[in-house]
Amino acid sequence: MQQTLVLAPAVDYAKVSQALLSLGWRSVLPPAPNGREPQSNTFIRPDGEEVQYASDPSVSFRMLDLSGVADWMRRLAIAAALPALTDHELQLLLQTDSRRQILLGLLACEARDDRRALDGMQRHLTSADPDIAETARRCVARLSSLPE
Repeated sequence: MQQTLVLAPAVDYAKVSQALLSLGWRSVLPPAPNGREPQSNTFIRPDGEEVQYASDPSVSFRMLDLSGVADWMRRLAIAAALPALTDHELQLLLQTDSRRQILLGLLACEARDDRRALDGMQRHLTSADPDIAETARRCVARLSSLPE
């Protein structure tokens, strides 16, 4: 199981928080006013395990870093409660013409350290959209520097 779960776009912060609370985790942040979504948060358990949450709601990017969860059963319970993007869905995001979906795909592949996606990401290096091109450059550079 991967240490990073990139959640399906339909999974918003409220669903993440509700799922983790039902599994015995506690948010370190108080509830946000007006239901606003935090860009990051940490969920903890009394035994010291923690889940890191990060997001870019503008492109429906939400991820959970499970590296602070040593108990494999807890990792599986989180993964079962919150739908994540599949490898195939990530590849499709990189092939679309939708700006939002391309950015989501780039961020998701970077978060998952997915070197297999480098070919799909490189086609966006010369995008006319400066945000897509810059994000692709950053992601390709980072993933290219990872050991194979």
